[in-house]
Amino acid sequence: MVKLLRHIKLERPSYKIAVFFTKNGELVELLTKEGFEVFVSEKRNKSNSYTAKLLSRLRHYLFYIRILYLFRPNLVYSNTIVNFGEVIIGRIFKAFVILHVHEGMDYFRKCSFRLNISCYFAGKIIAGSHYVQRNIKLITNQVSVVVHNGVMPQNKVFFKPMQSGAPFKIGVLGTIQLNKGQLVALEALNLLVKRGLKPQLLIAGKIADQSYYSQLVNYINSNSLGAFVDFVGIVPDSMVFINSLDLLLVPSFDEAFPTVILEAFSTKTLVIASNVGGIPEIIQHDVNGLLFSVGYSNELAEALERAVIDEKLFKRLTLIAFKMLDEKFNLYVSNKKITSFLDEILIN
Repeated sequence: MVKLLRHIKLERPSYKIAVFFTKNGELVELLTKEGFEVFVSEKRNKSNSYTAKLLSRLRHYLFYIRILYLFRPNLVYSNTIVNFGEVIIGRIFKAFVILHVHEGMDYFRKCSFRLNISCYFAGKIIAGSHYVQRNIKLITNQVSVVVHNGVMPQNKVFFKPMQSGAPFKIGVLGTIQLNKGQLVALEALNLLVKRGLKPQLLIAGKIADQSYYSQLVNYINSNSLGAFVDFVGIVPDSMVFINSLDLLLVPSFDEAFPTVILEAFSTKTLVIASNVGGIPEIIQHDVNGLLFSVGYSNELAEALERAVIDEKLFKRLTLIAFKMLDEKFNLYVSNKKITSFLDEILIN
């Protein structure tokens, strides 16, 4: 979202932009420093009291209504279906609503009511992948247009040769929860270790499910994998983390269109991912990366072993992925498409 806002500010300086956040954080500080008009209203209340939560939501929506009344936007852009209340109120204020949907089917099932309401009130729906587009149609019967996420290609990126004697560094980046498949990665690692290979697995991300995290720790301890695994926590810059790896692993059970894969492409880091959701729209198996059947750790282990021992394969896949990034998933092109939608509404 930040890069889209910067693009609009640069390409359409006549457009007046107000950014509304439902919680404080680094993005609020960053965009404020860059001169954007930013408003913040804490939407969630951590209290166990139903009354306190209700009052917090009421205050939030009253503040949002006040901003809309003062700002009088012609267009409201929502980057998630979570903000269905803001979408409804924006439409009541006669603003054209663009809904940009990035969530996967797993989230759609849990939040089908939000999805239906958001899509009903939206004037235009943008899907983050063809997978998301199909799911929107299936659940809401609404039509959407696909705009893939993008990453800016880097000019000077060199192939990262394998270091003789150094452990092969594999990374998993994402919140620690069942859907992200960290346990599948550990099971595959265990198979590799038993075959005499000694890669290093780095697991990065916030712990979203304490019970699942405990399951991962128990698996590591019971299989004596402590020397091969590191939990590195939240990484401040995903690109820096990915660039430090030899291989990025995405073993998720559901993904709409993971940008981390594109970030890996941009740093010539090989990607192995589960063949689920929108991932096959990015990775062509054995062309620009490797895919494995979702949840099958033995199949993942085979793919990892191929990557570790075959440097020619490693180099071929990463070079093609780097080239395809510029051709198919260029951030400038993605932002330009979204800006054209804004123009259709604000100019015509």
